[in-house]
Amino acid sequence: RDVAPSRGLGDVYKRQYTFTYIKEDYMKKLIILSTLLATLAACNNLENNNQQTVSTTTVVNTLNSTSNILQGIAAYKQGDMIGAYNALKNLSPASTNLETYSTYLNVLQNLNKNQELLTALKSGNEYFGNSKDYVLNYAKILTSKFNDTNTATNVLENYLKLYGNNSEVEKSLANIYTSAGEVAKAAALLKGTN
Repeated sequence: RDVAPSRGLGDVYKRQYTFTYIKEDYMKKLIILSTLLATLAACNNLENNNQQTVSTTTVVNTLNSTSNILQGIAAYKQGDMIGAYNALKNLSPASTNLETYSTYLNVLQNLNKNQELLTALKSGNEYFGNSKDYVLNYAKILTSKFNDTNTATNVLENYLKLYGNNSEVEKSLANIYTSAGEVAKAAALLKGTN
């Protein structure tokens, strides 16, 4: 019988430490690569705008912003809402994408930062108001967290006015109408979706 001897638990723990170290090292390299890509994108954007030079301040600000976003997302995924908030609290919808901004909104909800959440929702609607997912989330937060069916109704109606029929948005709006006792209005809206 040719069986290798048992290694014992010490070797298992050593391998786990090595994996954790490699994972942390990989994350550091990913952050560096992402910040470099963001810097290149900023430089490219400036070139496209016929600006010949990139200031050091622009590069540093882009690197800092990208680093904060990556740290915030990592903290959020690890369940560290305070860390995510501290990294993302200066996030502007103009400087990010919908997925990252939605993460920021989730952080604000989890920490019950209601005034900041309302401000962020309004700001986000200016940039992401053409996204069905954003307006549905916006309306959901307004109705469930703030019991503000009027603003939620306006957000959804405005979306339908600007971008046309969408069954998910119409169903969400019909639910608000129904909860407000406007059953006939909800029925008429849903009749148009079938």
